[in-house]
Amino acid sequence: LADVQDSVLQRQSSTDCMNQMLQIEQELIDTEESYLQGLQALLHEFITPIFDEQMIDERYKTQVIGSLPQLIEFHKEFLKQLRIGPVSKVFNKLSDYFLLYIPYIINYDHVLDILARFRNQEKLKHFLATKRKAQTPMTNHLILPIQRIPRYMLLLSELKKICPKTHVSEYNDIVCALRKVEQVCNELNTRQKEIQNSSQCLTISQNLKNLDEMNIVQPNRRYLAHYVFKRKNDQRNRQFFVFNDLV
Repeated sequence: LADVQDSVLQRQSSTDCMNQMLQIEQELIDTEESYLQGLQALLHEFITPIFDEQMIDERYKTQVIGSLPQLIEFHKEFLKQLRIGPVSKVFNKLSDYFLLYIPYIINYDHVLDILARFRNQEKLKHFLATKRKAQTPMTNHLILPIQRIPRYMLLLSELKKICPKTHVSEYNDIVCALRKVEQVCNELNTRQKEIQNSSQCLTISQNLKNLDEMNIVQPNRRYLAHYVFKRKNDQRNRQFFVFNDLV
């Protein structure tokens, strides 16, 4: 009787594990669909009109676009394969393509610097302001690939933790995929503070008026703090942004 009970419990445990894995895999597919839509919006609803309407000099187009078209094509195929499954084998089969993220990460600061340089161009200023009013700021789209890699790490780690080691092939596929994605994540972690700082500086420069030709986004500039004070004579709020070399 004890042996029968143990067998039933083992089968139940295995079923629970597989159900959990299916939930994680479905979450991955659902978020992958949204992510791909975000990448396509970045290219077709932001970057393409910016250069089509000559809001930024054409000579910067290649640098701003970077590896984005390759990322989009990869994720179209990736999503297609994820829907077919199994997820672990798809990751293992296509994980080398995640190396496309490294040039995107390296180029990220340069793209923000270009946007900051042209921020006073009237067409660009109006275009980006309209997007912000619609709750779709460009900075939120630019950072999507930076945010996606840690998400893959989290989901793959959860799959590894849940997957029974007796499922040798599937477990090894997850471990191998996790190793490849970790390589990209390490590059991201190395540059994370720089990326966050540059994004913050660009957001500040887009929201402040009367900066004239001053470019807040600079390679060595670090955002430190933000203060709000009331002016005595009219009680209006005044904002102060503190940087390592500027107030």
